Amino acid sequence: MNTPKKIAFVIESLDCGGAEKSLVTLLQNLDYKQLKVDLLLLNRGGVFEQFVPENVVIRHLDLFSKGNKINNLLQRARYFYLRKFGNKQQHSAQKFWKAFKSSIPVWPQSYDVAISYSQGFCTYYVATRVEAAKKITWLNTDYLKAGYDAAFDFPYYKQYAKVVPVSEEGASVFNQAMNRFGKLDTHIIKDISDKKVIVAQSKEGIKEVFDAQQTNIVTVCRLEPPKGLDLAVAACSILKKKGYNIHWYLVGDGSERRKIESEISALQLTHHFTLLGFRENPYPYMARADIYVQTSRYEGWGLTLIEATLLQKPIVTTNFPTAQNIVQEGINGYIVAMDAAALAEKIIFLMEHKEIAIRMSEQVDTYSEQNKEHSLANFYQLINN
Repeated sequence: MNTPKKIAFVIESLDCGGAEKSLVTLLQNLDYKQLKVDLLLLNRGGVFEQFVPENVVIRHLDLFSKGNKINNLLQRARYFYLRKFGNKQQHSAQKFWKAFKSSIPVWPQSYDVAISYSQGFCTYYVATRVEAAKKITWLNTDYLKAGYDAAFDFPYYKQYAKVVPVSEEGASVFNQAMNRFGKLDTHIIKDISDKKVIVAQSKEGIKEVFDAQQTNIVTVCRLEPPKGLDLAVAACSILKKKGYNIHWYLVGDGSERRKIESEISALQLTHHFTLLGFRENPYPYMARADIYVQTSRYEGWGLTLIEATLLQKPIVTTNFPTAQNIVQEGINGYIVAMDAAALAEKIIFLMEHKEIAIRMSEQVDTYSEQNKEHSLANFYQLINN
């Protein structure tokens, strides 16, 4: 009998987010007869932790508990200085690593494969602080739009056998940034979605009542700048001014909540735009949507769009690069410019042409199960080669 392969996944937390959700889904679909898995988290208590399979051992990366307190204070001061006055071309994660790396210890265990499941801190940590026969790092963002400095990152990425972007577009942008410094080996593995789980969870009850006499629009995302939620609020305002009976529900939380609340109030949208906050299970809300809308400025892949197609929702989305791989124009949705007026125009079109919205809602997803099996096969090939 073969000894299970020892694998470590490293991610900052399991708070709400696409990368976090995709990692949990991957963990739920692995064969634990073949693998012995540790999950290393910088921050414990994330909402998705409860969904991690019991076969997985969760370990805490406690970076500073044993450090010299004075040294830690000096490093925090340096980090603050770098954030305020440092290189504007560098991401905050790069500045964090610069400030604190000297006091971050090596992880005490070794592995057959160590996987950084996101860019930034996790990439630097696994590259330099985890001992493994093979190292792999995931890339689940638009590398350039996220604001990373490739000159800083290249030496770290060179420590990896493979870099795994979650989309063709993500791979192209990443390679474009890195090719000035040398060639890195990339291998695309798309995030997996479990259709059976999503459909089953979408049938759970919710306390909110969606009024069938109005058009219910739903968006699910973190409330962060890349999600373009200013466009959602502005589009809602246009729809209200034109006299349409709509209600827009936003599921999620994040740093921009107060800003969005202020915009809703300023545009007198209190009765038309509702911030529901984070929901462990967003799928009942998506299932009740007449139209699903995504307003992102960039995405690594676009997991919630995939989920909306699984739930057979008509989609209106902004034209971030990966959207075209998920939304078939005029078949299951529309892709529009990153503009509130363009979003409102297509929403109005679907409201006024209900037969098209109905036809879109009848589109059966044939992609997700094939993609799930393909991505799992690619994952096993990657760790076993």
